[in-house]
Amino acid sequence: MIGVDIIKVSRVSKLAKSDVNNRVFTKAEVEYANKKAITKTIGDACSQRDNTFAGMFNAKEAFLKALGLGLGDAFSLSDIEIDHKKSGEPFIVITDKIGEYLKSKNLSEVNLSISHDGGFSIAVVEIK
Repeated sequence: MIGVDIIKVSRVSKLAKSDVNNRVFTKAEVEYANKKAITKTIGDACSQRDNTFAGMFNAKEAFLKALGLGLGDAFSLSDIEIDHKKSGEPFIVITDKIGEYLKSKNLSEVNLSISHDGGFSIAVVEIK
């Protein structure tokens, strides 16, 4: 099962600023993104912080799409947490709730890739 999501980074940047109740991003995600540079360098369409928020948003949407779910069917966006290995590789945190759902569908592996370019962010999720 594969899910893909693409979005203009500036849309998520506005959302991240207004998400004061953590309805989209978890506290850990906000802390991670806020450690990224907020200034744009010459030629960059978006800051590292904005790209990070957009990538996490994409990953959540792509995860739901890979499962064939709509928003709120089984998970809210804040139920899905994106974390990163020391290498920077993103992954979806398998919480008890997500783990139980995957097990009920005989699924056990979740792979995630996120990329940004030209003011857009894209994420691909593969679930086996």
